[in-house]
Amino acid sequence: MKRILAALLALTLLVCGALTLTSCAPKPELDLEEAKDNLEDADYEVSHVDDEDMLSPAVKESLSAHDDDNYLYIVVFNDTKSAKLAYKEFKLESDQEIEALELEIKSIKHYLKKYEDDLDSDVIDEYEDELKDLEKELEEEKDEFVVGRSGKTVWYGTKDAIKDSKGK
Repeated sequence: MKRILAALLALTLLVCGALTLTSCAPKPELDLEEAKDNLEDADYEVSHVDDEDMLSPAVKESLSAHDDDNYLYIVVFNDTKSAKLAYKEFKLESDQEIEALELEIKSIKHYLKKYEDDLDSDVIDEYEDELKDLEKELEEEKDEFVVGRSGKTVWYGTKDAIKDSKGK
């Protein structure tokens, strides 16, 4: 009986892990010419580079696009290992940004709680304003920023830019 339960638990963990890895981020248009056209139609400033003399030896082509609020970077690598490494790097940077924001929020809350009686009301107001800004930035980082990979292609950017890369 214990073996059956252990096997079921292991299977459940395996399935959950696989779903976590495969149900990640929204996927942009992976044909970079098509993505470029769609993003330009949505009024993004777009740069598509496919000249190997202008790219790293590991990169086949790249696209960068931005408007006032959104951005998207897509890189197509020559091999899967390079893509996996770049994905890990971008994901780590995103995770570290979230962790840094959370730590800064925690620090400000601590200062306000611990030293509120010693602080001038203007300073308290500044801390509270900064806290609101940081909490908003954290939510945006968690909700809007996307890092993804499919085969040899890696992307990162905002959800809206990813949606716009697919066209209407």
